[in-house]
Amino acid sequence: MKPTYFDWGLSAEHPCVVRVHEYRKGYMLRSLDLDFHRSIHLNIVIQGDLEGEIDGTHYSLEEREAFLTAPWEPHRAAGSHLGGLVCMIAISLDDLLKVLLDKGERLTSVLMLAPDMRLGLLRKKGLMRLAGKCGKSILEYGTDDTLRSWQAIINFFMELVSAIKEEDIPDMPQSDYIRLRPALQLIHSGHGKMIAVSEAAAVCDLGVSRFRAIFRKVFRRPFASYELQYRLNAAADDLREGRLTVKNAASEWGFFDSSHFSRLFKAKFGVSPGKYRRKDPGSPGRLLKS
Repeated sequence: MKPTYFDWGLSAEHPCVVRVHEYRKGYMLRSLDLDFHRSIHLNIVIQGDLEGEIDGTHYSLEEREAFLTAPWEPHRAAGSHLGGLVCMIAISLDDLLKVLLDKGERLTSVLMLAPDMRLGLLRKKGLMRLAGKCGKSILEYGTDDTLRSWQAIINFFMELVSAIKEEDIPDMPQSDYIRLRPALQLIHSGHGKMIAVSEAAAVCDLGVSRFRAIFRKVFRRPFASYELQYRLNAAADDLREGRLTVKNAASEWGFFDSSHFSRLFKAKFGVSPGKYRRKDPGSPGRLLKS
C-alpha cells in the first residue's frame, strides 16, 4: 500500500467537511491505500461496526464509537463485519485550535499519543458517547450544513479537552513512535522550510542512521518521502484555494524553483500544479492519486 493524498477542500469558509459512508456486511477493503492528509479526522460509527488502521495500528470500533487521527498519521477504514454507517469528518486543525484557545495544547497532547493509547483514553474518559452524539446531531442537520456541523464539532472537542486532564495523559515509555515526536513537530511547524534528515535526527537526539531506521520502521517510508509529501500536500491546499501562484507556492514550500516543484507535483498527484490551480475544485473531497 502507498499513501494517497485526499483533498477534502477545507478552507476558512469550510473548516470541516462531512461525508457518510455505508459498509455492507462483511465488506473488507484489504487493499485500500492509506489516506495521507493535513487535517484531523473524526470518524464516528453511527450503526454497526468499523475496522481500520492508523499508522500500522489496527482498531475495531463498535456502534457509537469513534477514532481520531492526527494530521501526520496515514490511515484507512478497512470495512465492517456487521455492516456499518460511518460519519467521516475532516477538520482543519488550525481553525479548531483557534477556537479552543489555551485548551488547544491539551488537544495537541492527545494527538501526539500513539494511536492505541489515544483510542484507549477516549474510551476511558467516556468520550465515545459524546462522539456518537456529535455524529447523530450532524446527520440530523444534514452533511451540507457546515455552520451547525462546525458548532457540533466544536462542542465535542470542548468536552474532550475539558474531560481530559493533564494527569490523564499517560507517561509513555520511550517507544519508537514517541522518540520521533520532535521530528514530526518540526515538520508541521516548518512553515514551508525543507527539513533535512540531519536536522530531524538532531532534534530527536538520534544519529542519522538510527533515525532513518526508526522512521522507516514506524512510518513504513523514508523520512525524506514523508517530509516531501507534507510540503506537496500543503502546496496543493494553497493552489486549490488560490492563495498562491505556482511560482510562489514553489518558493513558499521549499522547492528550488517552479520547474522542480512542477515535476515533483505531477509525479505525485498525476496533474501539473498549473492545471490543478486552474481547475474548478467542485465539491470537497477530490482525490489526488500519488
